[in-house]
Amino acid sequence: MYGMIKIAIMKYKTTVKPGKNSIKAWKKTANDIVSKLQRQELFVNLGNTSTALMESECIRAVYETIPESAERNLLLKCMLDAENVSAGGSYALLLHLSGIINDFEIVGLRFSLNDLQLALSGFVGKMVSNIVSDAIKIAGRNGKIFLDSSEPQKSEISFGTQNCKWAPPESFFTTIKLPKISVQNCRVAFIDGIIESVSECHKIFQWSYDEKTPVVIFARGFAEEVIATAGVNIQRQTAQVVPILISFDEVGVNSFGDIASCFGSDVISADKGQLVSSLDLNQSIKVDRITVTSKSCEIEFHNNLVDSVVERLSKKLSAAEAGQSDLIKKRIDALGTGSVTIKIGTDQKNLAGIQKDRVDFGIRFVKSCLSHGIIDINGKIMPSIAVKNGIKCSNSFIDILSNCGAALEIEKCG
Repeated sequence: MYGMIKIAIMKYKTTVKPGKNSIKAWKKTANDIVSKLQRQELFVNLGNTSTALMESECIRAVYETIPESAERNLLLKCMLDAENVSAGGSYALLLHLSGIINDFEIVGLRFSLNDLQLALSGFVGKMVSNIVSDAIKIAGRNGKIFLDSSEPQKSEISFGTQNCKWAPPESFFTTIKLPKISVQNCRVAFIDGIIESVSECHKIFQWSYDEKTPVVIFARGFAEEVIATAGVNIQRQTAQVVPILISFDEVGVNSFGDIASCFGSDVISADKGQLVSSLDLNQSIKVDRITVTSKSCEIEFHNNLVDSVVERLSKKLSAAEAGQSDLIKKRIDALGTGSVTIKIGTDQKNLAGIQKDRVDFGIRFVKSCLSHGIIDINGKIMPSIAVKNGIKCSNSFIDILSNCGAALEIEKCG
């Protein structure tokens, strides 16, 4: 007779570290994603169409191609941390994790716009790269670039918005009973003098009425009857004439030429034997839009030259004596800065959303390059700060992976 045999099953916990094998696996995964993004072999479905993911969308590539796990979520967190510091940071993390780049001292280098445009096309595609590059050329180094969050019908760049300090007299807004007014497709005239009566500028009011075209006049001063007449006509929606005052003070005395140069326009001046009545508005500069408040004037103009004017004044500033430097700084401040707005319209159909994301990446990418310089990674230009933080976050991911363990419950028969 066989006896009863009792088997005791004991449970105990132990900690197993992922070690080198897990890190090696993630290096291979990162290398695989980078290679596929470079060859444009990863796609995303957008309704009834699809598009290849670009290098700027590496976070999305990781999220959609790698099964969810604690380690994948940790990688995504590190990628987001790197990207929040600078556009391209998440991609730099993958480059470092894959072993394509190693730890090294990072120094920001100078660059040309053409080099930047070519590099950006690899991240966001040629179309978006061209849009962002065109916006930079228009706004200038110190200008601002905005992405329109609405859904316009047409994709376009709203050119050359400039915010300067010159504005209409306060009494103009009292007359029209509005804090702000905007005129589109208007003509602009620069008159280096004071318009002392309505009869002196009657021709301008009449032309605006006949041609159904707004006129914006920059002048040294306006008689109260001129300001009142301009306001009443705007209220009645007849002639649209907007008076903008450039005072005859230490800044304004030179700023007339500065602001006219931003438009590439001549100045009407009695010193040159010119009269207001001889002004030919058909030959005057045409501007897309001018919006004025009692404090400033916002100008939207395709061929705005504010950046070149500021550059010229900056050169004067570098060579100016102490007594002149403050005045030149005030002149530059009065001109304001240039800016453009990029609009991605419904003409892009299902691609509109992802194209907006790419434009946003492109704007942030350029800002990082302008602020911190670039670095060349195997022939690929990236913001130096993006590479620096990408490497930092990659090392953080590797360190956490090396030091964390998995608690396993093991059954042992005894």
